[in-house]
Amino acid sequence: MPRKSGKHATVSIGSYTGADLYSVEVRMTADIIDVTALGDDWAVQIPGVGRWEVRAEKYYASEAFLSLLADTPGGAAVAVQVKDGDGNTVFAGTGWVSEGSFSIPNEAVTETIVLQGTGPPTTP
Repeated sequence: MPRKSGKHATVSIGSYTGADLYSVEVRMTADIIDVTALGDDWAVQIPGVGRWEVRAEKYYASEAFLSLLADTPGGAAVAVQVKDGDGNTVFAGTGWVSEGSFSIPNEAVTETIVLQGTGPPTTP
């Protein structure tokens, strides 16, 4: 399978599409539940509920990620879609904007947005 490039990747959040991203991370995890019984010599664990989050970072532009966070509290969950540099959807789901930040170092201003998923992802 050929390697994929993240160059020109996009993240769509509701009707907003963020381009010029330099980092996109999709994390899926599952809780592990300890069901060890009294007298067991080894821990016994089973998988619990799954969860996912999308974190995107980009250089600041006029369409700020932070405005998405300001518009979300108390609102509806938003659709999120991550596309690779070729325009192929590599991840999609519905979630809540849970964090937004920007950094003003001695270089280019950057901003970050984090979405926590609600329910299973629709892609993959």
